[in-house]
Amino acid sequence: MQVIPNVGGPHVGTSWKTFFFQIGHLGPFGGHNNKSQTFDVMKHSVHWLTMEKGAGDWVESCWGCLHFRKKGCKRLTQMIVPVGLLPW
Repeated sequence: MQVIPNVGGPHVGTSWKTFFFQIGHLGPFGGHNNKSQTFDVMKHSVHWLTMEKGAGDWVESCWGCLHFRKKGCKRLTQMIVPVGLLPW
């Protein structure tokens, strides 16, 4: 396991943390992993103190996840009462 430095990165303008968040979240095939999957992928490579919280924040702020993942919501419906089916 490696400890990443606070400065620098693999590319100009990209920090190491951002780089590992992208690798953990997007993966090799471009799939957007959820919080726990992102953290599981990252923990095999690197570690820092706020990594789990950072992975959660990264996933919650991902543009692709925000716009294309379905969020579960409870639909409010009214009970349907048949009227006029019985002769009395």
